Amino acid sequence: MKKDFSGLTGKKLLHEVGRRNRKLFFTSLFGTVMSLVLAYISVPFMRDTGSYFSGVFILLLGLGLAVGVGRQVPRHLKTMLHSGDSPLFQTHGSPDEIAGMISEEYILAQMDEEGTMVCPSFIMMRRDYETFIRYDKVRFASLLVFQKYGAPVRLYLDITDTAGKNERFPIRLNHQEEAEEALRRIKEIARI
Repeated sequence: MKKDFSGLTGKKLLHEVGRRNRKLFFTSLFGTVMSLVLAYISVPFMRDTGSYFSGVFILLLGLGLAVGVGRQVPRHLKTMLHSGDSPLFQTHGSPDEIAGMISEEYILAQMDEEGTMVCPSFIMMRRDYETFIRYDKVRFASLLVFQKYGAPVRLYLDITDTAGKNERFPIRLNHQEEAEEALRRIKEIARI
């Protein structure tokens, strides 16, 4: 089912980007704290059980998770506080320009059950505005087919924009012809 983007404005787009990053900020902050708790718990575990190998493994796992998840916290905080500074708007245009493109072209979009919205001049995931990529800002595009035991199981449209952001858009296997046509159109518009 297609989502109605007809009333989308630049202000609503900024609000949605800020709201999504607020959710991701608190999720990554919670994940960081829980990872540190896991690392902290490993010390009494080693002392009580005498199993130093397992304790050191849990300690390193907790610290590794804390570092990995914690690196996302500042990025989401920055975008949450200042939605206009999102890499989306720095690369692909102003919020009003992007909202105008989405509200004009969403009717012509080919929708995939996975949530990928392929429009005449951009591609994005239906529920995530920050995956928006204009075709004229594409640096590299390819079709990735993941196989298991020699049979294709997943299909992705892999796109990198001029800012270096890489997105993989999932496509159903039965829509491979449409994905190949979209890839051809993207390469033609981007002149790659």
